[in-house]
Amino acid sequence: MLLDGTHDWLSPVLARPLRVELRAGADRDCVSVAAASVLAKVSRDRLMIFASEEYPAYDWQSNKGYGSARHRAAIDRVGLTVHHRRTWIH
Repeated sequence: MLLDGTHDWLSPVLARPLRVELRAGADRDCVSVAAASVLAKVSRDRLMIFASEEYPAYDWQSNKGYGSARHRAAIDRVGLTVHHRRTWIH
């Protein structure tokens, strides 16, 4: 398993161990990782657009979950949802 980055977040949650190779910049240097990165982003963007219908205050249809000023203001005003990654909130 090739992970893009410097932290192995995968091994601790696997039922069976795999050999995990970490490579910072793998999405730049490896075609299969780059392709997977694009597919993941497109899928996540679609999920954010869908979630924006239920939670319009967060403006997910335009910011796709990134910390824009409007998104952060909505967090301050409305709070977090089940879709928020709480470890990213500062």
